[in-house]
Amino acid sequence: MSAARPLVLVVDDDPAICELVRECLESEGYCVESTPDSAAGLARIHAGGVDLALIDARLPDENGVELCRLIRQQPTGARLPLILFTAMPGDVKGYAAAAGANDLLPKPFDLDQLVACIRRWLPPPNASAS
Repeated sequence: MSAARPLVLVVDDDPAICELVRECLESEGYCVESTPDSAAGLARIHAGGVDLALIDARLPDENGVELCRLIRQQPTGARLPLILFTAMPGDVKGYAAAAGANDLLPKPFDLDQLVACIRRWLPPPNASAS
């Protein structure tokens, strides 16, 4: 078992969302990195070391559902937990699941809801961080 804290990658072009998620998850003991678009997110996942990706459904260069599909095609992303978050109305859930997303988090989200969603896929780091 590694002593390193789990790394959550946030793929979102909104700096305010990235900072909010970073502050929230770092206070819970996770490491957080962010990228502003799908190309950078895909490259970061390909580099390895990411334990979970939180992906906005609307990105400037690709939609988040398509990014999930691309991640699943990579060896480093085949089993990576992917959480898609969206403010888009309609039936995104079916498309997200078909593309490989493990979970869907509606926007706007409550920070407790975010943490609970992350913990469904990653153990709480505080348990081993004493």
